[in-house]
Amino acid sequence: MNKYAIDGFNDIHYNELKVYDFIKDIIENTMESYGYRQVLTPSFESYDMYNIDGAFPRDKMFKLIGNDGKVLVLRPDATIPIARMAASRYRNSQEVLKFGYITNIFRDSSSTTDFRKEFMQAGIEYMGNSLPDCDGEIIALSINILKELGIKKIHIDMGNVTFLNGLFDEIQIEVIERVKILSYIENKNIGELKAYLDSIEVSKEISQILCHVPMLFGKFKDTVNQAKKLCINQKMTAALNTMEETYEIINSYGYEDYIFIDLGFTNQFNYYSGLIFKGYINGIGEAILSGGRYDTLSSTFGVNRPASGFGINISLLMDTLINRSDEKDDFNILFLYDDNKRRESLNLARKLRSQGIIVDYIHSSLEEGIKKENYKYILKCIDNSFELSTKTDKQLLREEEILTKLKEAKLCI
Repeated sequence: MNKYAIDGFNDIHYNELKVYDFIKDIIENTMESYGYRQVLTPSFESYDMYNIDGAFPRDKMFKLIGNDGKVLVLRPDATIPIARMAASRYRNSQEVLKFGYITNIFRDSSSTTDFRKEFMQAGIEYMGNSLPDCDGEIIALSINILKELGIKKIHIDMGNVTFLNGLFDEIQIEVIERVKILSYIENKNIGELKAYLDSIEVSKEISQILCHVPMLFGKFKDTVNQAKKLCINQKMTAALNTMEETYEIINSYGYEDYIFIDLGFTNQFNYYSGLIFKGYINGIGEAILSGGRYDTLSSTFGVNRPASGFGINISLLMDTLINRSDEKDDFNILFLYDDNKRRESLNLARKLRSQGIIVDYIHSSLEEGIKKENYKYILKCIDNSFELSTKTDKQLLREEEILTKLKEAKLCI
């Protein structure tokens, strides 16, 4: 173990960056095709901004003191600063704004499977639209990105914080008790949940409903019909109606087969106000993306503007897609040269690069330290010709013959 390494902060190597570039291009192109414009906020933000109404858990932030004595944090979330930026730059609350971003997030993770404290995240924020069409587009866009990346096994869980909030409206409990109940529900620990509800003297009717909530997950239509039977006020009913409207919109995109319900999951960010969702791929236990509606967040910055959005963990995506990258194709040609043939070799290397061919130009004295299996061709200057080698063939060719052969092999642009 390197004594200078810090747990949770990882180096990224060239083959990983190759996958990152692929993911980044797909995400940027997809966001742009839906009309989202990219923005970027500072790496450091005010601690007080993230602490408004407990919007973000304090113990998840990396804090430091600025030269002026103010407490700063490394960006632990992208939505809050974009809401701040939008409120300061676009004061008209009726204006519709569509922002996209790709940035680094710094967060003390509590995940059991992903221990990164710094990771790359992409996402979108759709502001000024309170309609279910907005939420439908956001979920459809997240699915579209995953499909464009070649991922086939996609599972989106939809929930709604208003459903449980409506149920909590029926009982008088402290915030700490509410957090405890939500923890039991999310972990689907029905036995402990029932015992705890009995200990704080929740009525039998409400207790039975709360104990049923952890089991409200599965196929959309079946689960929403079960949930309707548990509604005891208008807020709970309205939450389910919104989810059904959004589901029908996603159906119009042709993505309904990816949509499921889980009314028992919550989100660590307290700014969500309605529909929430998480996305999973390829059997990975950790959510690859999450998001939802946050209609009240912008008002804390002085502009009352409804909004919805999501973030997708690029670092987790890289882990998933890294095995698909062909490391042996990183370089097309290894060009080994000697001092006495430097001019001729440099001239040919320049011509090859001008044709779009990747050329790794290395002195022959370093040959033993090169992994030749990473290259399609090995090239050497011998007398007045060039030796072009593959795993199965070796030829001595003139410069013009080298260019012709590589064009035939479609290495050139």
